[in-house]
Amino acid sequence: MNWRAVVPWFHLLAFWPLAGWYWRRMMDPADEPWGFLALVSAGIFLWVERGRAGMGRDRLPTPAKVGASLLPAALLTLAYGVTYPVLPPLVRSGLAVTALACSISVCWLGRPLHLGFWGLMVLSLPVMLSFEYYAGYPLRVAVAWMAAQVLGLCGFPVGPAGTQLAWQGLQVVVDAPCAGIRLLWVGAWLTLTLACLYRLGTRRTLLAGAGAFLLVLAGNVMRTAALFLIESGILKAPPGWHTAIGLAAFTGVAAGIAFMVVRLELRGGTKGFPVRTRAMRTGFPLPMLCRGGALFRLTCVLAFLAPCLPDPMPEPPAGFPGWPETYEGRRLTTMRMSAREEEFARTFPGRTGKFHDGRRVIILRWLARPSRQLHPIETCFKAQGYKVTAEPLFVDREGNRWGSFLASRGAERMRVRTRIRDVRGEAWSDISSWFWSAAFRKSEGPWWAVTVVECPMEMRVACQALPGKS
Repeated sequence: MNWRAVVPWFHLLAFWPLAGWYWRRMMDPADEPWGFLALVSAGIFLWVERGRAGMGRDRLPTPAKVGASLLPAALLTLAYGVTYPVLPPLVRSGLAVTALACSISVCWLGRPLHLGFWGLMVLSLPVMLSFEYYAGYPLRVAVAWMAAQVLGLCGFPVGPAGTQLAWQGLQVVVDAPCAGIRLLWVGAWLTLTLACLYRLGTRRTLLAGAGAFLLVLAGNVMRTAALFLIESGILKAPPGWHTAIGLAAFTGVAAGIAFMVVRLELRGGTKGFPVRTRAMRTGFPLPMLCRGGALFRLTCVLAFLAPCLPDPMPEPPAGFPGWPETYEGRRLTTMRMSAREEEFARTFPGRTGKFHDGRRVIILRWLARPSRQLHPIETCFKAQGYKVTAEPLFVDREGNRWGSFLASRGAERMRVRTRIRDVRGEAWSDISSWFWSAAFRKSEGPWWAVTVVECPMEMRVACQALPGKS
């Protein structure tokens, strides 16, 4: 029996609780199922490389030496099992795929960690929403500043102000789609896939990753600068130019990444993986527990039993002032939540409520401390099967700015606007910018997140069943 081929399957079994979570997230309409593309790419790479890493019996290192090489995988599996009750599923899965990538690299690819394969495994996770949540605002600020510098060199003295570009009294907002999160994901996938295809070593894979990031950033800056010229009215262009500029930016970035990886391969890409790594030849000065992979097997058993550990109970929110009786001069009436909404409300580190004023649906969320669970309301609508289309910022009669989008499903059409404010009256039009302000204590809680759903007269009845939380 080729025991070395069996070890990764044994390791994969230890992470069985993540299988159901992964499938639900991939099938959730609110999420992006792009991870399947990275997972398939990783699988094809393993299939192509299955006979090139010395997997034959005649060239296998001894079990004790491979057991020593599995130490990183064992330690990561141990961290997964110990922290299982307190870490969110996405972080758990990050530890799991890293540990699994280590064991597969040792047993099937003949190296401690294949960087390209590990990157594809990480990209296979449902990371898009979390990446947009945490990285969306910083990227928008960086893109706005660099786009302003480019426009200045072209003779347009544009001033960056956070995520806005100001020019002659006109302000153009660099919104969430302009952060380039999706372009960054596609660029990372393309880079890692080509790095595996051309068999780049660790150092050149890192160089390719850094170069790809700079190319994506440059492409997004040029795209934002071009869109500013159109949105500000400096250049006249039909509506289709918005999509055309995005496609041109993507094409240029993809071509640049492909050219860069090919050049790195020509300058000395790895032509074949070493059959035995240094760790396999010499082993580590480990206790007898590590010999033969005993520590690895022990941590796999711990990870398998980790779901049996008790979950910590969420702390009840304190200081809740109660729901307002009116909003914008109209009396609020409580709406009944669905079973899914009530389930989410029980774990939400604050309060959530759904109301209507006879014309609109008002969703209120109260939060005493920053939390990832205050997620964009767009994900709730996507989870209910609505198509979400971003719109420019909405400015109400008092000059308050709201994030805005259209939600459509069949004959239903709704305009949704959302805003977060703190006790001092400071407000944000998107969740990512609020989170960073709260995390760096530039804003004091508690916070109110208000979502207003406006429906045409014929859709009022349908609005009564709108999602509040997911």
